[in-house]
Amino acid sequence: MKNRKIKIPQYLVRGKHRDFHVLVFPHLKYAWAYFCGDDIRYDYAVDADAVGCKWLRYAMASLIAAPDKIAYFPIRKPGGFHGFYQTNYDAVYTRPELQFRPSEWVKLRRQLNPAHRIQQYVLRYEPDKLCDYIKGFENDPRWYYRAKRHLNQEVNRLIGDTVFFTLLEETYYTCHQDLLNVAVENDLKYGLPFGGIDFRDLGWFMSSCSIRNMAAHGFKPW
Repeated sequence: MKNRKIKIPQYLVRGKHRDFHVLVFPHLKYAWAYFCGDDIRYDYAVDADAVGCKWLRYAMASLIAAPDKIAYFPIRKPGGFHGFYQTNYDAVYTRPELQFRPSEWVKLRRQLNPAHRIQQYVLRYEPDKLCDYIKGFENDPRWYYRAKRHLNQEVNRLIGDTVFFTLLEETYYTCHQDLLNVAVENDLKYGLPFGGIDFRDLGWFMSSCSIRNMAAHGFKPW
């Protein structure tokens, strides 16, 4: 795949004891963070269309390259979407190394204004390298799953109107790979007039056809 340079708005904000760099991603029309507690793998998830999945890929790659960043998706939509996702939230992604306390977020978000905007973060997006890494990781995943399941290094929680995902570096690699595997620009090729595809630790990929049917028929496509 072609390498790209992706420019992402960046803000320098002051927390209780230190500064944070927040990457603010676009407001996505077809992306929803919501509670899905019936799934044993996570309590909250983000469903998105092909465009949303593209920006999620960039967020995964950004946090792999820069574990000191906060990736913020302002995707909350009051009222949901044609009767679905009636309760939905913004989403924030971080790495455990940052040791970020979600309780500080309200203060940080208030500072996401022109006065705190700094030079854009430039992501050198090299998808082939990310894919090559995951091949080696999948051959020996034992230490990762031990850390994930027994040391509780990964968390997803809701505070206020925002879901916070704290994920290991390897999870961002696997999520990036899943997004490449299931969410492509020609998403109709999946032939899913009523359906979605699960991308492991993130949520569901919604094809354009699925979204149209949700809007037209008023019921969830599975």
